[in-house]
Amino acid sequence: MKRNLLLILIIFPSCLNLIFPKEIRGETYRFYYDKAIEKSDKGLHLEAINFFNKAIELKPNLWPAINNRGLDKFLMGDLQGAISDFSKTLEIKPSYANAFYYRGWAKDLNQDYKGAIKDLNSAIEIDEDIADYYFVLGNSYFKSGDLKSACSSWNKATNSSGMIYENIVDDAKTMLKVCK
Repeated sequence: MKRNLLLILIIFPSCLNLIFPKEIRGETYRFYYDKAIEKSDKGLHLEAINFFNKAIELKPNLWPAINNRGLDKFLMGDLQGAISDFSKTLEIKPSYANAFYYRGWAKDLNQDYKGAIKDLNSAIEIDEDIADYYFVLGNSYFKSGDLKSACSSWNKATNSSGMIYENIVDDAKTMLKVCK
């Protein structure tokens, strides 16, 4: 009797996976998405990407998961993977300014300055008061050899009220020194 009970206790949990779908076991896209955000917030980018993958597997057009997976790839230095995820985000949600911004930044770091400038200008068309957009745009112009446009963008960064990164206005003021 004890042996049969022990056998049931060992085998039963693994059978649950076969009997009940993921949704009943609590493994919804939201479960994986929340776990991914938790991992990402802790700087555990590879783990976050794995959880985002599971969320996206359950809900393929979950653009926040695709975009955030792109951010984690970006932070790990996988620029091509990040660009791909930001592009997919924009296919689903074409008016999402942050996807243009991060894709533009990734292109800038990948030395695709023309593509970066295009994406960053698209982000600005959607939301024109984010200092970060102008700052990275200025960097892209500068790297492409267009000092006049770089200075104009950095100047706009110092006069914008919205920020993603806390020190961005100070960084823009520092870069403006090359304009004098």
